Amino acid sequence: MKTEKANIEECLRKAIATSDISRAEIARRTKVEESQLSYFVNRQRTLTLTSAAKVADVLGLELVQTKRAKEGGQKMSEKFYFREGCDINRARELCKYPIRQRRGKMVCEQILKELSSGFLREKTKNWLSKWVNPLRREPMVEDTFKDICLELFGRRISRNTELIL
Repeated sequence: MKTEKANIEECLRKAIATSDISRAEIARRTKVEESQLSYFVNRQRTLTLTSAAKVADVLGLELVQTKRAKEGGQKMSEKFYFREGCDINRARELCKYPIRQRRGKMVCEQILKELSSGFLREKTKNWLSKWVNPLRREPMVEDTFKDICLELFGRRISRNTELIL
């Protein structure tokens, strides 16, 4: 993992050094302090990912996220696409009930944010599966979460996050 970070930083440092654009101009275009760029180029500090992306953009480069190394045990988030014919408006209406009950409010707010994308991120789907299959009964909202799941995917989600019939 550290190797990837070093490669990104070295590429950016080299691009800044060989660019026809001055540090002052890069700072002006990116709204990143010129002193911050100087510290970065001189290996005294690093840039945030947001700042690095802005600098890369000005220099005509693109930061692309790749799958992470298996050693860290993390992977890129999988996307779970909604079923064909999914009624997004009904899903929105279903999400309102748990929000009012304050049980499952946060997961419903996240679902509402992701509805327009046409898929749920893996983290949100995992979170939803815990409400569909709670370890402890949630009679006030459990059926609502099952309905949300059926509307979005046409199936119930198991606790181990696989779609089941």
